Amino acid sequence: MALGDRIAGLAAFIKLELPGGDVRLSDGGALKFNDEIYQVKHPVWGSVAEAPPTEASVGDLAPGGTIALAPNPATAVSVLTDPAIDGSRVQAWLGEVDWSTGIVATAERLGDWFIDISFQRIGRGSRIVAFELLTSIERMFLTNRGNVCSPRFHKSIFPGEKGFDNCTDVEVSVPWGTQAAPSGTTGSG
Repeated sequence: MALGDRIAGLAAFIKLELPGGDVRLSDGGALKFNDEIYQVKHPVWGSVAEAPPTEASVGDLAPGGTIALAPNPATAVSVLTDPAIDGSRVQAWLGEVDWSTGIVATAERLGDWFIDISFQRIGRGSRIVAFELLTSIERMFLTNRGNVCSPRFHKSIFPGEKGFDNCTDVEVSVPWGTQAAPSGTTGSG
């Protein structure tokens, strides 16, 4: 390899089209794709903590998943759990990057999703905001489209009702109008 040869590598990068503005994050440093700059860290949303799998689904399954971000600790909870985030578009790519210029030469789209619901995972010394992702194909499978246990849907049925606004730790999507799995344990003695 000569000193002037191009150094290329692969990088994954993701774009979240949120109500407050686009969030563009990459896993390998600053890069440029379609005249947009992708950074490792965003001033509000932080960095990617967990990304959705890149494998395609087979059969009657639709590719979805979860993306988790490690937000800036100074970011208000109200920003991270804004109901307007639900329904926002999320796209991911894997691209060949010329590291001497930071420009993505070619990229393959890994996914094109919509945020179904967001939730927080708070642990000792860490705060993660996660987004459950759906594809438009998966939305077609839903019989009661949009009927989920979320503040946005609740307010669409009960305008002005704020009962779900403080419910920030819901990690399980609960479709309304379906049979739930039994909870608890039973025993005989």
